[in-house]
Amino acid sequence: EVIRPGTMGRVKVWFNANKAGRMGLTQTSIYLSRFPGDKIGKNNEIFISAVVLPNISKTDTLIATTPRVQLSSTRITLDGTQGKRLAQEKLTLTNIGGSPLEIMQVQVFNPGLRVRLRGKTLSPGESRDINISTIAHQEKKSRGRSSILLLTNDPTQPKIVIDVEVKR
Repeated sequence: EVIRPGTMGRVKVWFNANKAGRMGLTQTSIYLSRFPGDKIGKNNEIFISAVVLPNISKTDTLIATTPRVQLSSTRITLDGTQGKRLAQEKLTLTNIGGSPLEIMQVQVFNPGLRVRLRGKTLSPGESRDINISTIAHQEKKSRGRSSILLLTNDPTQPKIVIDVEVKR
């Protein structure tokens, strides 16, 4: 369509999650043409992000026997003012449900952060630490706010977002 100067238009974008190929964060750019033969550039780019979640049944009769995730916190602050020492923090992940909890995906939304989680399956009652730290050679990219995405097989919380702030 053509949008005349001084008017507004609407662009609809459809995303087929079945064709995404994987769960978690999917990012891409689409470009709008201002005129025939228009070149791709930052001026006509629309950045799109989508999070594909697992399809998990949420029936009440199954909730008692399903895995249930409990996280010690969903917000952390990493203190990067300690000189050359890397900023780090630990969170505790616990399965308070009745069947094994699977961490299907761990995605970091900032190249300056590192997440370490030993093993991705927790038995009922089991706890495990998630170590979050900055990466020395990516120090400048880890400033400000970022987040970490955990996808689980918990029907009540298939997506957990951990908000991370790095202070410098």
